[in-house]
Amino acid sequence: MKFFLLLLTGVYLLQAADSLQVPLLGDQPDGNRATPIHHIKLLDQDSSVIYPDEHPLLPFSTQKTCGPCHNYAVISRGWHFNAADSAVDAGRQGPPFIWLNRHALIQIPLSYRSWPGVFNPQDLGITALHFTSRFGGYMPGGGVAADTSLQTLKNYWRWQVSGQAEVNCFACHDASPLYDAAEYVDQMKRQNFRWAATASTDLARVEGSARNMPDNFDLYWGVAPDEPRKQPPTVTYDARRFDKKGQVDLVLTRKIPNDRCYFCHSQKFENNQRQTEALYDDVHLKAGLHCVECHQNKLDHQIDRGLAENENSCENCHLNSGRFGAPKPQHKGLPPVHLEKVACTTCHSGPQPLNTSYLAHTSLAHELGTKYAHREATALPHIQAPVFARNAQGKIAPNYMAWPVLWAIVRNDSLSPIPLEQVDEVISPLIARGDSLPTEDWPLLNDSLLTTSLDTLAQIFPQQQVVLVAGTNRFFLNSQKQLTVQQTDVPEPYLWPLAHDVRPAAQALGANGCTDCHSLSAPFFNSKIRNETILSDVQASLLPGNRFMKINQATANLFSSTFLFRPLLKIVVVLFYLLLLAVFVLYFFKGINYLINQLNQQQD
Repeated sequence: MKFFLLLLTGVYLLQAADSLQVPLLGDQPDGNRATPIHHIKLLDQDSSVIYPDEHPLLPFSTQKTCGPCHNYAVISRGWHFNAADSAVDAGRQGPPFIWLNRHALIQIPLSYRSWPGVFNPQDLGITALHFTSRFGGYMPGGGVAADTSLQTLKNYWRWQVSGQAEVNCFACHDASPLYDAAEYVDQMKRQNFRWAATASTDLARVEGSARNMPDNFDLYWGVAPDEPRKQPPTVTYDARRFDKKGQVDLVLTRKIPNDRCYFCHSQKFENNQRQTEALYDDVHLKAGLHCVECHQNKLDHQIDRGLAENENSCENCHLNSGRFGAPKPQHKGLPPVHLEKVACTTCHSGPQPLNTSYLAHTSLAHELGTKYAHREATALPHIQAPVFARNAQGKIAPNYMAWPVLWAIVRNDSLSPIPLEQVDEVISPLIARGDSLPTEDWPLLNDSLLTTSLDTLAQIFPQQQVVLVAGTNRFFLNSQKQLTVQQTDVPEPYLWPLAHDVRPAAQALGANGCTDCHSLSAPFFNSKIRNETILSDVQASLLPGNRFMKINQATANLFSSTFLFRPLLKIVVVLFYLLLLAVFVLYFFKGINYLINQLNQQQD
């Protein structure tokens, strides 16, 4: 009875500490700027100390190992972990996860956050288990990978096998050069959720796959009943890292190395003029800054996202506070209206705009940095940049853009996406059979194959109109079962801000004068974006790049045309002022002469 009361008291105190956010030993620095040494014991999910000579061995638990000194509950509600929490403000749009199935003709931007233009995974029949398996390698644990409220009864036993992916503190704070983020991705694809954080460190090696284990796999026995040929997830720790007390030395840091950010936040740009556009090095990184000096956070891990109202925004550092020695731009000759209508990133961020938008590869969408990386220039998913559009503050800013490609049913002039599992089951066999030239781009389709695909789905959904939406094209069968293409604005593409790499003033738009933007041939107002489609006869169609600027093209061209005559106009203005000055001087002397004559007459 006493033990039970003590246990309840302990639980109550822990909950009270969490609710009051009582700082633990590692939650706040004590003022010493040196990096503290972490000489600690590793604990597994059962709070047992890990000794490398025991068997079977479990992966260490970040919650149990780090939790005694760091408020795990508070940290786990941070920005990187709270996407599925409906109570959290969605904030400015961010990079989506893109569900891709080229043989099912699917390219859909996903997010649990309520950003305009993205699809919620649950609405498409994507379970938290499948989402974590597909994208968990680029999520630092927690959130969707550990939220039991998102776990369906259908996948209950699979979650018992894979385990939940706790917040992976090492994904950011491991300063060891041997931390392997690519291994973390591989482990998540194998559904080794509870093992992934351990495997990514230099403390242990993990082999085997939870994905291959049956639902009755016993974690503690470490064997796979009825599956003798398949290797279960097994951990082998480096015994040299443990002392006699079972303690290990961890190389951790509060100041996150840039490489930890790069793995999930890298990009490259392809275009038709050059195979790969080599971007300028980010001016801030060349100046010696780290990512986390602009994107800061406190214990709550609410990452500063560089918004205009934040302390570390472009405006505050360069126009107000001068933090980090930021120079104050002069913007000589730039009319002030530009700073009211145009975001800093428009002139300073990303690749220089060309006549046709770049195809961008990002870590999240193309698994850069792993053995799964998509390397072809036209590799799916297709992301374009820079696409200039009005942001929430009404300023023109550069963006990434991805068109959704999906199968849907038209209901009351709105689209209801068909569950992806159903589409994959029906469409993939048809498309794969005819895909004789497999690439990383869309398979080569003809009208006949697309007609067959639409007709097959129509038989599953009788008396309803089944459509395939790709870019501005909506494909469907008319009453005579003939393939028809209709232009549509629903759904719109998803856009999210492009902020890096930041170019210095000498390489910014406008560095060569007004005509960098204001000329009839300047890409800023006249570039084209690619229309997403899956048929070769309309694949080359291009759309005006300024469709999201909310600027009339004729007005923009008319204004730009005035710059053709501005050099002549300057000469005319100078001559006018010289003429005006000559007239002034002439009449000035005439006036003096008149006054002298009047004085002489009065004296006479």
